Amino acid sequence: KYSRDCKISKTFIDWMRTNNDPRLMIVSGGTGNPDVPATWDVTPANQKGMPNGYTSANISSVLTPAEATAYAANGNRIFSMLNLKYLDWEDPYALITYAEVELMAAEAAVLTWLPVGTAESHFNAGVTAAINSWTAFDASFAVAPATITSYISSRGFAAATDENKKRLIGEEYWAATWLNDIESWSNWRRTNYPTLTPTNDPNRWEANQIPRRLKYWENEISSNPVNYKSAIDRMGGDNLMTKVWWDGGN
Repeated sequence: KYSRDCKISKTFIDWMRTNNDPRLMIVSGGTGNPDVPATWDVTPANQKGMPNGYTSANISSVLTPAEATAYAANGNRIFSMLNLKYLDWEDPYALITYAEVELMAAEAAVLTWLPVGTAESHFNAGVTAAINSWTAFDASFAVAPATITSYISSRGFAAATDENKKRLIGEEYWAATWLNDIESWSNWRRTNYPTLTPTNDPNRWEANQIPRRLKYWENEISSNPVNYKSAIDRMGGDNLMTKVWWDGGN
């Protein structure tokens, strides 16, 4: 089992709540003690993500007075936990999904690179597949087709400008790659979407920015010094904020 007391980011919970995403109570198992189902609050409107970048010593500074009081009494169990139904070791792990392929096809169509299909048709197929993919973890995660159609319509893709189409695709790709964090991070670096706010950690390594790459391992540096130096000279340094060649970020 994974840790049963992991929390979901406020960034993601707020995005799902704002957009009435039908995946909210698939991703979230509710608030409360994960070992005591009687304490779980699974009301969608009551889901609360944990603010990023804070510790138990300073998180109260970004909570409302009522939240701070609840936090003092119950700790991080006031925040939404991962849904326990997708935390079994026997559950699948997808390296790349049909949803991702369709969303990438939608982006290619917006950029006029794709001669077959429309950006809207690929976007709709990608979002539909992303929502339906959850049934691979548990049959109870099935979402009614009408609910999916309503959600897609509410995103306003058809009437959006090309830039907003790219934003919507980036956001939905981010949601579709939940549990595949390296893919979410990579696509965010490539596209700039979704718009994310860095944390403000006083113990930061380089800057209060989201890292653009990982540093080389020490054994690579020591065992391959000539090629390591050649690589970092071309890249501009072996730093977390050094962009890789395909990084289109700001």
